[in-house]
Amino acid sequence: MKIAVPSNDKLNISNHFFCTKSFKIFTLEKGSIVNEEYRYNNFSGCNSAEKDIKKNQEMIYDLIRDCNTLIVRDIKDCHNEYLQNQNIEIVITDEKIITTAVLNYYGEIIRQESNTCCCP
Repeated sequence: MKIAVPSNDKLNISNHFFCTKSFKIFTLEKGSIVNEEYRYNNFSGCNSAEKDIKKNQEMIYDLIRDCNTLIVRDIKDCHNEYLQNQNIEIVITDEKIITTAVLNYYGEIIRQESNTCCCP
């Protein structure tokens, strides 16, 4: 499983999905983070012409195409129709710190998947 998180400083989640400078990608296997990588967006900025913004959107989609989940702080500028067509789960978080958001998300997945029954 791969999780993508937009970030401008590699520590905090970016407020704007399409204006982010990079994505921190986490690879998870068997309950552990086995790899972390950064993928950089070469876009010059969000104040560019509309045709440039469309090009940036395509570049971002290419950066996260192999990811299963995208953790964002705000979905309004994230074209979720495209992401849904790519079967990328979109998770909105109030967290600002990347690792906290990823660990909270992954912890919730584990809780949902467990079918533990405790007997007295």
